[in-house]
Amino acid sequence: GKLQTVNGDITKVSYVPGLSEAAHVLLKNIAHTSRKLPGTVETRRMMRFITQAYRIRYGTAIFVTFSPDESQNLLMIKFSRTRRNDPVWEHADVARARRFCDWSSPDLLIDPCECVLSVSPTELLESLPSYDERRRILATDSLASVEGFRVMVQLTFKYLFGVNYCSDCPNCSVSADPCQDLFGSSAQPEGGIFGRVDAIFTSIEAQKSTGSLHAHSQVFVQCLHQHTPLWEIVKQLKKSAGSMFNDYLNYKGHVCRQVYASEREVVDEQLITIEKQWPAYETAKNLCGCPVYLREEPYDPTSVVSDEDMRARQEEGKVWLRQHLREDVEQLQMMKQHHVHVLNPETNKRELLPACRSKENPSLCKGNFPRNKWLVEDTVVLCGKLLRDMGLHVRGRRCQLGSMHGPMSHESINATHSAMLAGQRCNSDVQLPYRFPIIPETHRCDSPACL
Repeated sequence: GKLQTVNGDITKVSYVPGLSEAAHVLLKNIAHTSRKLPGTVETRRMMRFITQAYRIRYGTAIFVTFSPDESQNLLMIKFSRTRRNDPVWEHADVARARRFCDWSSPDLLIDPCECVLSVSPTELLESLPSYDERRRILATDSLASVEGFRVMVQLTFKYLFGVNYCSDCPNCSVSADPCQDLFGSSAQPEGGIFGRVDAIFTSIEAQKSTGSLHAHSQVFVQCLHQHTPLWEIVKQLKKSAGSMFNDYLNYKGHVCRQVYASEREVVDEQLITIEKQWPAYETAKNLCGCPVYLREEPYDPTSVVSDEDMRARQEEGKVWLRQHLREDVEQLQMMKQHHVHVLNPETNKRELLPACRSKENPSLCKGNFPRNKWLVEDTVVLCGKLLRDMGLHVRGRRCQLGSMHGPMSHESINATHSAMLAGQRCNSDVQLPYRFPIIPETHRCDSPACL
């Protein structure tokens, strides 16, 4: 075969011709030792073996990524610990941060947007660290960001993904009180934002630019695609007369939200103002804290005793949903899910960031933004014609034939679950790998040649 360069990849060194026996022994020792070291190539190799075993046991998984913003995360500030009598507080530039050195502050349930209307500016400054103070606290106590991130992952597992989780997972499966049930599932009875989740496999990585942690998760959801072969899915589709397929399309639009609640003109006007604060959003009040509507207690089902009570609860639900999608999530989408290409004031054209450029063609974005050809009003299954119209691959490794797409209302928005945005208040990404055959029951374009 054709010789390739090693290019810094230690896994390829063993294939170099002419290596001595001592060199091969040394490489084996390195591989054996690095299996226990986080971040090494051998650890990644072992993780691939484990994820493959998970797929065999729990079926097809959806892919979820979330990247907390350390400078906007009060949970990480909460884990910072410093002695009150530490001499460091004698310095004037850090003296104000002394009030946040113990476990009781800052208050995680504070809502800065609401506090502006109910308390004085002085009280607000005392209860919430400023942007510079938050960065300074984490710079002096970097372990707080690590512990805060891990707690955030645990809270996400339990309260968003709806799985039983403890600090000893997955080793608790061999203890007297495991998180799994008798069938090997960790799902809570009512499930989470994606449904009932049997298991989760998450890898924690560090950003190349800032070193902040982020998580890549494979979430194994109980559904038809979990273990069912494609021919059986076709049989079920025809048997359900379209109802099951429509449920899948609705599920895709719900968990992979790529639409704004407001009209396009309103969104574009707000984006002009928001992009001026990108990427730090130093003055933003909605990225740290907990909105009031998220802290409201859910209603007691036993309190509904008549049709009037039910109608009143439904109206309350509509008000809550409007607050959630239009007032809270939409702003978070613009700040955290909107892919920004910086506008050059001299040329009045948007320019790609260095990390955004494609290796094959540096003039193009590697994420295909802006995705002007991807806009659709309803969820569809991508057939050959739709893929060619969107400029996507019809065959090969990147082929997306049969996958679900949409609805998508803006060319620069990335998909995620609205509950993840509201709960985590950071950038996240959700991808569904589920595919359907291109048959009359799933075909949505006007070209019969796709069938």
